[in-house]
Amino acid sequence: MKNLFKVTFVALMAAVMVSCGGASKEDFVGQWTPDLSSIDIHLSEDIPADLKKNVDVDDIKSEAKEGQKEADKMIIDFKEDGSVTLGPEGDTKDFKWNVDGDELIISGKMDEGPVKGKDFELAFEIVESGADAFTLKLTAMSLKEQIEAQFKEEMDEAMAQAGPILDMLNDDILTDTWASISFKKKEAES
Repeated sequence: MKNLFKVTFVALMAAVMVSCGGASKEDFVGQWTPDLSSIDIHLSEDIPADLKKNVDVDDIKSEAKEGQKEADKMIIDFKEDGSVTLGPEGDTKDFKWNVDGDELIISGKMDEGPVKGKDFELAFEIVESGADAFTLKLTAMSLKEQIEAQFKEEMDEAMAQAGPILDMLNDDILTDTWASISFKKKEAES
């Protein structure tokens, strides 16, 4: 019984230390592929029915899974020097990355659209991370706050065009609406 207690205590302490310490940057170095079957989407229960009826989470997940072969061809290469190469084969872009506590941060310059040439930084919550897999999560509220902080003028313009839909989405709804996805380490090619 004493041994069981010791093992349980050590395991509990290890879990607490890992969860409090944030993710290890070294775990992310390497090439990864998104696991589209892992996509999880949660819509707040408080989203008005008029909006919710237009979003079928099961359809979104099903369609995503069908794209796994294409996703396997994506280049996601986190390098030790803090650079990351992202994109489809033949059309990749280089950005910077870092781990700060429980966040994976991707930064660089926007290369298209109304914010072309502007610097950006996007932080994802690290739900789990290890040498062979990691899971990222992003709430609608976090995304809104990050975009507003970096692209206020463009965000204000987009919000003005959105009209009455915005009145239906309060901060509680945005905080309780999120998506997550896992990534698996690519096996080294022989």
